[in-house]
Amino acid sequence: FTIAARASGYFAYTSCGARLGSSSVPPMHGEGNMYVRLCEFLVRASSQEEFARIYGSDGDWAVLFRRSREFCGTELLRDVETPRRYVTIDRWMSQAAWDSFLKNFGEEYRTLDVACERLNEEEPPLGSFVTVDSGGR
Repeated sequence: FTIAARASGYFAYTSCGARLGSSSVPPMHGEGNMYVRLCEFLVRASSQEEFARIYGSDGDWAVLFRRSREFCGTELLRDVETPRRYVTIDRWMSQAAWDSFLKNFGEEYRTLDVACERLNEEEPPLGSFVTVDSGGR
């Protein structure tokens, strides 16, 4: 992260520019909110290891997403009660950053998406969100 000076003091920022720490008043939509995409997967039992490698924080998807300077990171979660169920959390500086990524790298995105279809039995959408409160981070 980096440190930036403001009139009211110093603030820490993540590598993608998101401010660490929370404000007492959450920003309105479009005013500094991080854009977060959540995807759920039911992974084939025989594909879990490969899935985790491809969808993890240093996997093929993260490598592709990092082609954008406005990509803030990805996390891969596995359900403790249903071990074949996974959720990805992809963070972007804004929805505009995500849209720009798709415009610039849409072909590569679709190619990787098609290649990964064989790993999953289901891929129900969870949605896209914006941050309201960073929870002190």
